Amino acid sequence: MLTFVCKRLFSNATPVTRLVAKPPFKAAKVVEFDFQELLDIRNDVSKRIEEAYGDNGLGIAIVNNVPGLSKVRDNILPLGHKLATLPKKKLEALEKPEIFHSLGWSHGKEQFYGKYDFAKGSFYANVCEDLRRVVDRNMKPTTVANPWPRDSLPELEYAFKAAGKKVTQTAAVLARQLDKYVKERNPDYKTGSLARIIEHGDAHIGRLLHYFPMTSKDNTGEEAMEWCGWHNDHSAFTGLMPAMFIDKHGEETHVDDKESGLLIYSRDDQVFKAKIPPTSIAYQIGETLQVLTGGELQATPHCVVTSQKLVDTGISRNTLAIFMSVDDEELMTPPNKKDIPRVLSRQPKITPRLQDRWIPDEPFKSFGAKTFAYYS
Repeated sequence: MLTFVCKRLFSNATPVTRLVAKPPFKAAKVVEFDFQELLDIRNDVSKRIEEAYGDNGLGIAIVNNVPGLSKVRDNILPLGHKLATLPKKKLEALEKPEIFHSLGWSHGKEQFYGKYDFAKGSFYANVCEDLRRVVDRNMKPTTVANPWPRDSLPELEYAFKAAGKKVTQTAAVLARQLDKYVKERNPDYKTGSLARIIEHGDAHIGRLLHYFPMTSKDNTGEEAMEWCGWHNDHSAFTGLMPAMFIDKHGEETHVDDKESGLLIYSRDDQVFKAKIPPTSIAYQIGETLQVLTGGELQATPHCVVTSQKLVDTGISRNTLAIFMSVDDEELMTPPNKKDIPRVLSRQPKITPRLQDRWIPDEPFKSFGAKTFAYYS
């Protein structure tokens, strides 16, 4: 069941149709790649790329059999729970309000459609290096170090960096196949663009997410079951670790639940639930890549929901997202001006329209600032 409610985010913007999705959800047929087959660029995986990321795709695919993934996942995801349950003062020491919480711990500080987000806690860090170029409250550029909790949770730094490396290195392997696919369909596309972004970018941001357990007090209103509302990622490429559920004792627990998890909004206005196996990494397209590929690859409207089955169980959901993006000064330019209509041709009504935020040849930092403002 789908419920649509129109909301205008900016006075001059097209109203966004807020979608409230209710179970049961259709199971998504998520396109799969094997890590080994992706290594050989001679392998033709174009049909599956089109099925996953093309005009009629869901915008998501998974890479199976990634070497060493299980150990990396087991090391990082339980730390989401451990971090979120640290004493309040220790968490406050990890907050960076002077840079809009773009690094460090954040809970109840960020807004989504005008509401402060208490459903989840996040720890942000640059996975490429320990410094990140950001703007401060005075909108002046500054460089800030990742605020690792070296006293209260020293194992987080190593586990976070190892997980970030695993996700980005696997992304680079998939990216070479995506670059080949786009180049074959758009000769103006600059060869190797996505692989370059992933391999040479220095500001890929990891977000360790702890979705807090839902209680009966939280369970009010149509949108109450959303752990994270509907949105597109505005970066280029997003890697997602398969989620891990943690019980109130801090132990991993199996949840056989067809109603909670990652939801995808299809090109024909349907909602699907995507299942990511624990031995795989999922990859989604961001709006930046939609622009840079001239619309050959389409961004992924998605959200995360809990279910009645998990209410008052004390079970949390923990995952890691890696947002791979271009440098702040890189221009948001499609391969050719004639590609602009295609970039804008498939606009989902449940997310802010791209044309309300994107101006061709404008730097990524401007696009990012407007996107954050639209969702806040």
